[in-house]
Amino acid sequence: FIIFFGIFIFLKKKSQKALYFLIFSIFFALLINNFKENLREGDYILRGKITDIKNGAYTINISRGKFKRPYKILFYYEEPLRIGEKIEIEASLNKGSLPLNENGFNERLYYKTKNLQGKFYIKNLEKISFKKNIKDDFRNRIEKTSLLLNKKNGELFKSILLSDGSISEDKEEFLNLGLAHIFAVSGLHIGLIFLFISKALFFLPKKIKKVLSLFLTFFYIYLIGFPISAVRAFLMILFLNLSFFIGLKYKTSTALILSALINLGINPYNIFSPSFILSYSSVLSLVIIYPKLKLYTG
Repeated sequence: FIIFFGIFIFLKKKSQKALYFLIFSIFFALLINNFKENLREGDYILRGKITDIKNGAYTINISRGKFKRPYKILFYYEEPLRIGEKIEIEASLNKGSLPLNENGFNERLYYKTKNLQGKFYIKNLEKISFKKNIKDDFRNRIEKTSLLLNKKNGELFKSILLSDGSISEDKEEFLNLGLAHIFAVSGLHIGLIFLFISKALFFLPKKIKKVLSLFLTFFYIYLIGFPISAVRAFLMILFLNLSFFIGLKYKTSTALILSALINLGINPYNIFSPSFILSYSSVLSLVIIYPKLKLYTG
């Protein structure tokens, strides 16, 4: 209801204030939807669907009913599973350990930044059914395309496109060289993808081309699991194009703040995520700090 009210005000006024009101409406709606009763540590028998495979780990979604965000839980399993596979598991839920010292790793907080309830230790797993889906089909197509390359290049190709560094055997080498970020889909990647799609659709009218390019870019981000930096970049591109459609002045700093609000609405714990901190601080430094430094240094 909040979002629909925001859209109504925006369509009626079509002003910058109405756009801000719409963004804040989306933020509060996402925030309200985010509050859910958490699962407690203990033993469970649950049914769910595999929704993601990354860094050798599976993510299972446990439904909470219509219009409610499902529980997301991480687990490892020796046998291969596919995205879209419906399973029943008997497992023990661990919410993650707290830091043993002041600056130690907070596993519990890490899970929250990933919007996860915790990690399942599987006692028994039964496959129920499999429904073919776009995400699984996308992974399979990337797998087949990578076979056209040699093993090393094929693994690198898959790792970058799927934003999953665990696929590549050279992961440790990239870490040692300080190049592990190559496996993360960054704002630059999203900008290039949007630009490539826009150029490829040169034969379409300008407005249709922009809308279609935005849709296809969003679709790619969905396929790779909505990484924070990719969502940030997409939202900023979206605001830029919205300003073109409704004739408002685009401000990078405003777009950055609004995209941060939506990211935090999706998951408030994102504020503790290194991906969120690095993505936003780097753009913030380019937008605000760098021009001032350039002014003083000449």
